[in-house]
Amino acid sequence: MSAPQTLPLVSITAWSSGGTPSRSNDAYWNGRIPWISAATLKGSRIAGSDQHLTEAGLRAGSNLAPKGATLVLVRGMALHRETRIGLAQLPVSFNQDVKALVPKAGILPEFLLYALQARSSQIRELVSSAGSGTGVLNTQLLQRLPIWVPSQETQRTVVQAMSDVDDLIATRERLIVKKQLMKQGMMQQLLTGRTRLPGFSLPWTQVHLGDVGESLIGLTYSPANVKRSGTLVLRSSNIQDGQLSFDDNVFVDSPIPSRIRVRENDILICVRNGSRVLIGKSVMLDRRVVGQTFGAFMAVYRSQLNPFLQYFFQSDRFKRQIDEHLGATINQITNASLNGFVADMPDDPAEQAAIGGVLADTEFEIAILQARLDKARDIKTGVMQQLLIGRTRLPMEAGS
Repeated sequence: MSAPQTLPLVSITAWSSGGTPSRSNDAYWNGRIPWISAATLKGSRIAGSDQHLTEAGLRAGSNLAPKGATLVLVRGMALHRETRIGLAQLPVSFNQDVKALVPKAGILPEFLLYALQARSSQIRELVSSAGSGTGVLNTQLLQRLPIWVPSQETQRTVVQAMSDVDDLIATRERLIVKKQLMKQGMMQQLLTGRTRLPGFSLPWTQVHLGDVGESLIGLTYSPANVKRSGTLVLRSSNIQDGQLSFDDNVFVDSPIPSRIRVRENDILICVRNGSRVLIGKSVMLDRRVVGQTFGAFMAVYRSQLNPFLQYFFQSDRFKRQIDEHLGATINQITNASLNGFVADMPDDPAEQAAIGGVLADTEFEIAILQARLDKARDIKTGVMQQLLIGRTRLPMEAGS
């Protein structure tokens, strides 16, 4: 059995580049060959795409990666925050922003995938910015990336260990999706009065948001006011998956009117964004951000009823009203339009509280599942760091 060694990535892989055939030629598109770009290179396993080439399109400007090739995104905005590396589960074509790495003899495809994932942080350090701010991964430096290469027997053992962790992660992801769908179904029933909780029979009333609360538009500030510390300005990036996120913060030192300083239970809503799909995402604010403020592309809805109304802002009814308001040309929700949106509410405050409690319990269960998923991902990171960089030697390898 050969001793494990560390080799540059280029010495254990064959590289190829892709391309994009002319979009104006219909004969090149909508065939049967999946075509991978930055938008579709997501996840560890690449089993298809929403775009396909014909054989003519493949010959005219793309390339074909075989099953078992590792696809690496080398150009794209996403590279500033993540690496995108996926294993082709079938032959796929790909564009010029992607490189295909085919493992050479003695290297298992799954092992190469995990070896690159284990070095995600190192790979991100090789990313620079093009003039447009697009991330560019330096492929010459990537080719020199050192890869620990044990025997194939050890590779198989490592792959099995990593696959077990991936299965755990996938199981927990499915549980979260299932619970989120359950919550969405409960909201459809409970927020419309179609299903009533036991013990409640008083009528419901249709209200305009402006009649039971107020909408406030946020702070306009100049780049000169942005500092390393000061008042936190909440923006769209501070809302991730319906939760507060503090990974991308902006602070200002300008005077803040007391009216737009955040209060507990305010609902923060994105009302303007270059990506229209982000308009309407929201979160109810907690004491961690009390006294802070929010940006001009955001709004705060303030009402005593927010512990109930927070779920209206997550509902399909709210999304439909946004779509109707935006139409084909408008790219923001105005203060007046937000105040004019319509919601149904129980007249009985106790029923409002009960519905909010049921949905809050479901959110708590999702949060527990998310914490377990995060722990599984941390386990994967730790296992990769130990097994795929050679810090921990497996017994069979240590004795070789």
